Amino acid sequence: MASTKSVKVPTIDFSNHQELKPNTPLWESTKIQVFEALQEYGCFEAIYDKVPNNVREDMFGISKEIFEFPLETKLKNISEKPIYGYMGMIPQLPLYESLCIPDLLNPQSLETFANIFLPQGHFIEALKELVDEEHPLLFKPYEMLGLFKFGTAQTGYSINPNDVFKAYCGV
Repeated sequence: MASTKSVKVPTIDFSNHQELKPNTPLWESTKIQVFEALQEYGCFEAIYDKVPNNVREDMFGISKEIFEFPLETKLKNISEKPIYGYMGMIPQLPLYESLCIPDLLNPQSLETFANIFLPQGHFIEALKELVDEEHPLLFKPYEMLGLFKFGTAQTGYSINPNDVFKAYCGV
């Protein structure tokens, strides 16, 4: 009879971020934890006390919504590059699924991903709990497709491609 073993994703605590500096014992031990978690599980859960639990749960909820799309929908996210697009249903990794944007710098690729997974008018914005005097808002909320269309429309102008994001939604 096959045993049913519960798999728990490792957690790594980043709450002590003020002391997490390169070449310190805390840095080295955290680096080893990250490496081992990625090597064995391919992921880990980051614990960071500056993010309230309700915000964390909301962020996971959004990710969960995307992964709850029917398999037929997820399979529309395709790529010619190996491991890009949708990956899942791997017998050796039954709990593994990933959704990548095949060519992040290609506006058409971004628009295709957004059309599959994001509802019309979906806005990207910083969570208000993460904005304070020490961490000011750097960008106003923006619609993902609006940014892509703005970026592609700027092709013939003198705007530097690296500055498109700042030009479109800078505060």
